[in-house]
Amino acid sequence: MPIHWARRKPTASQARLERAILSLGGSTLAAAPCAAIEASEPPRAVRDSWPEADRITAVVMPLLALYRPARKYSRQRLHDALGESGHPLLGLGGSRAVFALPDGNVLKVEYDSHAMVNGSSNLREAAVWSETYYPEQYAPVIAAARDGRWLVMARTTSLSKQDLRSHRSALVDLETSDINHASNAGWFCGRIVLHDYAI
Repeated sequence: MPIHWARRKPTASQARLERAILSLGGSTLAAAPCAAIEASEPPRAVRDSWPEADRITAVVMPLLALYRPARKYSRQRLHDALGESGHPLLGLGGSRAVFALPDGNVLKVEYDSHAMVNGSSNLREAAVWSETYYPEQYAPVIAAARDGRWLVMARTTSLSKQDLRSHRSALVDLETSDINHASNAGWFCGRIVLHDYAI
């Protein structure tokens, strides 16, 4: 699935979609921006630059290099080190770390070089967002590094296991994510969406 990279000067429809996503700024229930996101059609453009992404990635990568599942470094020590760096960690997976951005979005940093060789999770998510005909079922991707090091995504609100059991049928047709884990989905625009769909 190809990624449609945004032009340096975005088209009117690209600019409207990006404004809609950014206007939410951490608020996931504003009706007008949500309607604009749902009405968007593929291909959706993904920006390849973001003001804070490269700077934060450069700060956190050396700290993330300390963490390897097979080593004795604990997640708590990594959380503490990242917190002291001024970039608190929201989540840590097998190949990516997720950080809150000041603008209300999240930054996903790919730190596992083996995962990058096999195909970047960030680039897979950017491709899915760019091409999906069901944008209402995914957290929007705003920007991604062309090499897959980082990705900026709209932030969702936490989902409980009970929420997932109650609303799973809305996501059953999706083949891009493991919908059995509440940690892969969240609330956005008043509905449950996937925010980890690189599988």
